[in-house]
Amino acid sequence: MKKIYLITAILFIAISAKTQDKKLKNSKTEEIVFLHTNDIHGSIANFARLAFIVDSIRAIYKNVYLLNAGDLFTGNPMVDMSEEKGYAVIDLMNKVGFNVSAIGNHEFDYGQEVLKKRIGEANFPFICANIINENGIIKIPEPYIKLKTKGNLNITILSILDNSANGYPETHPSKLKGLKFPDPIPTILKYKKLAKKSDLFIALTHLGIENDKVLAAQMPEIDLIIGGHSHTVIDSILLVNGVMIAQAGSKLKSVGEIKLSILKGKIIDRTYKLISLKGKQNINPEINDLVYKYSQNPLLKEVLGKAKTKLAGNEELGCFYTDALRNTKQFDIVFQNSGGIRINEIPEGDITLETIYKMDPFGNYLMSVNMKTDEIRSLITYSFRNHEIELRVSGINYTIVKENNSIKEILLTDYQGNPIDENKTYNVGMNDYILSTYQFKHNDKGSSQGVTTAEVVMEYLKKVGEIDYKGVKRAFLKDLDVKN
Repeated sequence: MKKIYLITAILFIAISAKTQDKKLKNSKTEEIVFLHTNDIHGSIANFARLAFIVDSIRAIYKNVYLLNAGDLFTGNPMVDMSEEKGYAVIDLMNKVGFNVSAIGNHEFDYGQEVLKKRIGEANFPFICANIINENGIIKIPEPYIKLKTKGNLNITILSILDNSANGYPETHPSKLKGLKFPDPIPTILKYKKLAKKSDLFIALTHLGIENDKVLAAQMPEIDLIIGGHSHTVIDSILLVNGVMIAQAGSKLKSVGEIKLSILKGKIIDRTYKLISLKGKQNINPEINDLVYKYSQNPLLKEVLGKAKTKLAGNEELGCFYTDALRNTKQFDIVFQNSGGIRINEIPEGDITLETIYKMDPFGNYLMSVNMKTDEIRSLITYSFRNHEIELRVSGINYTIVKENNSIKEILLTDYQGNPIDENKTYNVGMNDYILSTYQFKHNDKGSSQGVTTAEVVMEYLKKVGEIDYKGVKRAFLKDLDVKN
């Protein structure tokens, strides 16, 4: 009997000691650092500095995680036009040591076959909770991953992708065949239970800042949202409904650094800052050599023409772009969506092949659509869904007259301000992305011109030699609620 009491006492002491150890562990503050990027868009120039910063921070802190919130590809012709499209970004991310990436809409730009290959080459997982594969090519990613800190804290990172282009991510619909994308916020709400099983519950989103705010309002169980898609620069702590939201701009200009102090499964302190990645000081030489290697493509340096003055902003760039399409292919009118123009300016001087590919990296095809004026107004109306001028135009001017936060009328005129012929059917040019994703009236289904829009712009530049669009403006907004 004494032996039984002795064994019981030993077991009780052992269990008590284990419980006490657990209490002591939970009573200790643990610091976790999240470094994050988003919307890299093939911009590899600053990877050497990113590598140096990441290595430096990892040398100081025990728990450091490097995350990306989607859109690795499209925007740098050195990456986009290489033999292995996008591989340079994956290779550099592997060498820097990313822990996880969200899937952005532009991950699909090269097609599912290429995306499948790039995902297979990554040393880190791609995650997304709202992709359904019916008969597509890519393997469906896991919705989330689980990480464990040195102090045994459980971290869950869940990812979600925007589907605002008529239920699909904003890429060409032909790249998404066989895939479906359920609404992101209702989807992520189904994962609330993960919060109870995690010391930290993180949403790695590609939704844009406004949708991240909506998510925070509906799901306070999330501790931290690290976002992308809207290219928002958040340089201080942003809390919505108690949820911290972070985003680091775009094109690897900065990396975000979030430090969280965790005690008993709760955040007791947090700091946040953006670290600039510009400059050639404090870089990783090995990564720098690799960046140089991936940045060599002499064909892209070919000079196509000259800009007499700087083209600044979507209006001037868009007028040049649409003029190139209209004059080369003899359309009556050409429209181009601002989102398809991926640079902010063309400097005065030489315009190279690289510049045009940066401006128009998507490989969209030029389409011809015969349209009546009511159909043209329908297209302009849909483009104004976010209450901003979206379509750039050649061949006409248009004015959206707005009253009480809605469109009152749309005026279509020639460049001198005279109304265009309302009884005429116009041959209208646009890219196949607009034709496939914008919801507007058009009896003519459209026909392909068999060339990409970028190819036509290059042809135009070689023909005209020099361009000047300083101050050119063709799309106008008149708000009747605003007194002059």
